[in-house]
Amino acid sequence: MMAFSNFVKGMDNGVRFVHTTAAENAKRHIGPFKREYEKLGEAFRTLGQAFDQDPIKYSSGLTEAIIKTGETYEGIGRLFADQPRYDTDPMLDTLHIYRGLLASFPEILDIQKRTAQKMKESEKLADAGKLSMTDLTQLRARSDVVSYSVMAEMNYFHQARSASFKSMMENYLEQQIKFYQTIVDNLKQSLSAYRDL
Repeated sequence: MMAFSNFVKGMDNGVRFVHTTAAENAKRHIGPFKREYEKLGEAFRTLGQAFDQDPIKYSSGLTEAIIKTGETYEGIGRLFADQPRYDTDPMLDTLHIYRGLLASFPEILDIQKRTAQKMKESEKLADAGKLSMTDLTQLRARSDVVSYSVMAEMNYFHQARSASFKSMMENYLEQQIKFYQTIVDNLKQSLSAYRDL
């Protein structure tokens, strides 16, 4: 039980750290990352508009490509703002659930510990003749129920945790790959406008 208690404390710390870090990252996606990409996009668009004012229209293809690049970067900013709902928010939901579960385990383990202590006290009373063997047998059966229930909860927790975190991490990474692949595809499309000049 002590090893599980230590595991719960360590997992609780890890879950809290990932939750805090991921939530901060999501805020950066929605705020500063989005703004920076939109600002860069606006800068490119402004440059393209300046080129568009050339009366000779010598570089109209280049002008259109630069404006398209600006639009691409503005779109990337919007992608950053939208992304947390696909990867970080589902992860935060799972982590929140586990924070609640982990918070309940110290009390559950304390109940089991107090039950074991009461059982030892009862055995001493039975040895001293202050408790009948029938009562001791009934107490032992109740104590065993508590111990087996706690062990069953621990086993189920490990199984559910493994499945939940596997699913959570797969979704997070799949969504990250899709996100960055979309960015790469958009940038390649912008690049092709220059290659076609």
